[in-house]
Amino acid sequence: PGVNTTATMTLMYFGHGTQIAVEKANDGDYIWVGSNGTFTDGEYGNNLSFSRVKFEGGATHKSYAGDTYVFTETGEYDLQVSLDFDTKKLLLGTRKGGQRHFAVYNLDEVLNLPKKDVVISTQVEGAVQNPVVNARDLSDCTPISRFSVSAGVNKDTDVYSYSHQGHEVVGDYIYFYEGNAIDDGNGEYYSKAYLTTFNYGGEIVVPRTEVIAIADKANLKKEGLTNIGYAEA
Repeated sequence: PGVNTTATMTLMYFGHGTQIAVEKANDGDYIWVGSNGTFTDGEYGNNLSFSRVKFEGGATHKSYAGDTYVFTETGEYDLQVSLDFDTKKLLLGTRKGGQRHFAVYNLDEVLNLPKKDVVISTQVEGAVQNPVVNARDLSDCTPISRFSVSAGVNKDTDVYSYSHQGHEVVGDYIYFYEGNAIDDGNGEYYSKAYLTTFNYGGEIVVPRTEVIAIADKANLKKEGLTNIGYAEA
């Protein structure tokens, strides 16, 4: 109720949606988002592709749409994309073996990759689906750089010791965002978020820094964002 469906596009079974990029192109607006999610632990996630989907009010797409991109080389999953249109960079984030993997590509090279048929196996609506998707494979493109971040142990000091909540490429730098809402045991929460800045070589150039706004429970409530302190980054 109250939703203007003519101005809303629905993407079903695409996945968790951690990363969403918006592109304003000459022929319209596009959404870049993870796609081909699979049903795991009560929700759709662990997507095996990402898609560039033209925004069309009232449209509904299932699993994938538009131009779809995969990375078939190493069995990595949870594909999440971010873009810097000014410098023509595409950052692909993936997950495998307790690590987050990052690769930076030239955006024009990615857009010009040839398409090929790829079988993507997911579980959707209680059944295994094996669609043949005509997709562009980033495994066929040489990255500008590639590095990995291992899960941390000490939440006070270690990068990626909280849940990964997003990443961005801007110019020569990659921003890694992590955090969680934490139950205080009394029906209330306190929340933590941290930002770490890497260069393309995977070296930390700005140390892991707490995002104080997420921890400011009183101000979050004052701003009407949360009454119980729950602010997942």
